Amino acid sequence: MGINSGHIRYTRADLLRPVIVQTHIDPVPEFIIKNALRSMQVSKNDFYDILEGKKVVVKKGNGYSIEERPGPKNH
Repeated sequence: MGINSGHIRYTRADLLRPVIVQTHIDPVPEFIIKNALRSMQVSKNDFYDILEGKKVVVKKGNGYSIEERPGPKNH
C-alpha cells in the first residue's frame, strides 16, 4: 500500500494492476468502490461480510480466497 497526493494505492500479487482509491473525497463515490471490488474479484456481499467480520481474506499460494470467519470452538 502506498499513499501519494490524495490517493491510496493497493497492490496484491494476483492483481494485474493496482487498485487506486482517492482519499481526499469523503465519502468515496460508489463507482470507485465498485470498480475496486471488480478489479479484486470481490462481490459486494462478500465486501460487506468482510467489513462486518463475518468473512476473512486468506492467502492461498499465489492467490487469495474469501472464507467464513471461524467461529468459537464448542467443547
